[in-house]
Amino acid sequence: GSELAGTLSATLEGAPTDALAVWWPQGAADTARDWVLSHVRRGRIEAIEVEASLRMKRRAPREPSLDPLTGRLRARGVEVAYADGWPAATGIDTVATLKENALRFVVLAGSIDDLDVA
Repeated sequence: GSELAGTLSATLEGAPTDALAVWWPQGAADTARDWVLSHVRRGRIEAIEVEASLRMKRRAPREPSLDPLTGRLRARGVEVAYADGWPAATGIDTVATLKENALRFVVLAGSIDDLDVA
């Protein structure tokens, strides 16, 4: 054919959240990466699944295109400092999705000061 396409999938399971700094490469959704690395601490990653697609045209094989990175994350016991001056949310259980330029967290449980969500 005139195009070669492939998908790369990777999974990381059972790691501390600090592992994100090592396993999330610079250049892959940098805005989301920077926010997560500077705001998320503690806790444990149950699973991260990421996917990227690569396309190469026969006429220009040295000019591949990479589709935006997409992914899903499940974590428990995370601490998140959402904004300066706000109390950190602790004990967060979350599912997050990364699509193109959007990172979305769904909080399943956690606490802020005396407010507990189970």
